[in-house]
Amino acid sequence: MKTLDVRAWDGTGFVYFDLYADSSIDFHEFNISIENNTELELWSGLVDKNNVKIYEGDIIKEEVEEYGTSEYLVKFDDTFKCFTLKCIHGINIHDELWQINKTTKVIGNIHERYNV
Repeated sequence: MKTLDVRAWDGTGFVYFDLYADSSIDFHEFNISIENNTELELWSGLVDKNNVKIYEGDIIKEEVEEYGTSEYLVKFDDTFKCFTLKCIHGINIHDELWQINKTTKVIGNIHERYNV
């Protein structure tokens, strides 16, 4: 059975859980109120240099010797069904999440940095 590693943002914090492909979500089981515009975010399957999981909505920082430091917002592209990157600071040298290097570090998420 396929499982998806998911986190939910309810406006105040995250709840982490596994979602099975053949099941439905009972938000009350996880103490999540859907009235709060709950957002579900998928784990990308990748981790940063500190072994922290990289989720949709995370902000990552990468250092590349030739270009300096860049920050990206991790997004999921519904059209192409892949994780993409939106450069929010520095030089844009990547478009897709799989292109990151071993210096990448999760530094926050879109919910805690509203200026993104």
